Amino acid sequence: IEELSGAGLYDFLSFTVKIIPAVLLMTALHTLVYEALPSRVSVIITEFLLAVGGGYISGCFYPDHFFPVSLQKAASVLPIGVSFRFVKETLASELSDTAIVAAAAYSLLFLALTAAIRQYRMAGEK
Repeated sequence: IEELSGAGLYDFLSFTVKIIPAVLLMTALHTLVYEALPSRVSVIITEFLLAVGGGYISGCFYPDHFFPVSLQKAASVLPIGVSFRFVKETLASELSDTAIVAAAAYSLLFLALTAAIRQYRMAGEK
């Protein structure tokens, strides 16, 4: 990987800190899925499909430029696509404002939905 040539320990630690928003985005998404679905089996199946399907069309497993342009555009606005783009741009030292805003917006949305679902469930248990 060209971007990692000559990188030292400090560079790797710096990169790890810089991708925290992407990690928070994915954590918020998976927490939402965990809270939203009723059974653990459905959570596991959904998590697997999100990881494999989202990773595939976003370019994590297979280069996204081989897909049709319409699928590339759709994948770029999905949460896993936003997170993957954030990591790619951070690695290339070309992080854009749109990647930061998209990651923050998705994270806040997912956390708000998770809190609302949890509050709804807790209110129903009383």
